[in-house]
Amino acid sequence: MKIGEKLGENLRKFIKKRGYRSVELFAYENAIDKSALSKMLRGDRLPRLDTLIRIAEALEITLNDL
Repeated sequence: MKIGEKLGENLRKFIKKRGYRSVELFAYENAIDKSALSKMLRGDRLPRLDTLIRIAEALEITLNDL
């Protein structure tokens, strides 16, 4: 499994665990581009570090958790 695929799997898991009904809602509430997040979840795109930090903070997890 590629790094991007594993990251996408973990992101999806934590987004669901935080109670978001949809990825779109998570993206909207946390000012993350919906299409970029979708690409991350599919493993097609690796986020920049600042984006990854923002996502981790929104999910109340550490970067290591991802």
